[in-house]
Amino acid sequence: MAKNMKRKHTFILLLVSMVLVSPYYGCKPTLTQEQKKEEEKKKEEEKKDDHSTAVRPDPSTNKSWTKTTIDDGVIYWEFNGFDDVSGAYQDIHVADIDMSKGWTLNMYYGKDGQKVASQVHSMYNATVTINAGYETSSIFIRCNGETLHRIENNKISGTDIPNWKNDGGIRFTANGKTIEFVNSLCGGKEGESKYGAALDKQRDLYRNDTNMKGWPNVMSSGPLLIYDYKPFGETFVNVSATVYNNLPSEDPLHHQGVRHPRTAVATTGQGSLLLIAVDGRTSGKREGFSAKELTKFLVKYFDPKYALNLDGGGSTTMCVEGCGNEKEVVNHPTDAGGERTVRTFFYITK
Repeated sequence: MAKNMKRKHTFILLLVSMVLVSPYYGCKPTLTQEQKKEEEKKKEEEKKDDHSTAVRPDPSTNKSWTKTTIDDGVIYWEFNGFDDVSGAYQDIHVADIDMSKGWTLNMYYGKDGQKVASQVHSMYNATVTINAGYETSSIFIRCNGETLHRIENNKISGTDIPNWKNDGGIRFTANGKTIEFVNSLCGGKEGESKYGAALDKQRDLYRNDTNMKGWPNVMSSGPLLIYDYKPFGETFVNVSATVYNNLPSEDPLHHQGVRHPRTAVATTGQGSLLLIAVDGRTSGKREGFSAKELTKFLVKYFDPKYALNLDGGGSTTMCVEGCGNEKEVVNHPTDAGGERTVRTFFYITK
């Protein structure tokens, strides 16, 4: 009898202990202060990485930003001052377009020759215009359903440097309202295609992919800065940019690691299109960005879901309706003659 009672008591104690610690009964073991801190840190990280319900950052919390409303759904932001991302003085221009307000993205290709941004801006009575693609023989271009260039160059024009300018792409519908970005790293390691290793795969993707053929407007470019919130651009260059200053200007390490004027296009998870022009090459006033700095800057102030670097340097030009000089150029093109003539542009109309 005594032995049976002892067994019964042992069984009851075992059940009680299981209830106290088992997750199936909604109970948890007591956590130490250190464990609690780790749990809270983990939750904060998960919250930070969850963009599904995220509210976009408000650039105006930084006094270096000026906000100008151009039209319903179109805001022109200008950052002018010291930037703590790059640790330098910058002048950055961002057209922030809410595509749900009826705006249209368009591509211009100059069949009859090259033009400057202000010409295209005026021709189409555009609200915003920026320069777009690199030299046409190095990239893929389909404009209004016509394929015009198919990544003909194995090397960057006039150099022995392998063609690295097709790591990403942008494509959009005929009505300019549905916009998608293309990750054309082609399954290689980050940075692989910047040295030409994936060029054949990139050509096959842009020329022959069944889904790609269904898009009337397609342009490849590089480097890919952000894809599905993953900041590829933060990993391009991880050592001092001074290492690359003496490399040829078209070398990808120089192009991505050294500060330059830059043009970029991006979209946010909330449905906005961002057109970006970064001034540069003016010491102490407009230093310009490396690809890494541009990526971090965009993440900090706009948190885009996708972002793609376009042709920059002396080509970088942005026009905004009612702003800037008499031609509505808002940034500071660095060529001695002002705006550079180029072949392709993106522009916004309604």
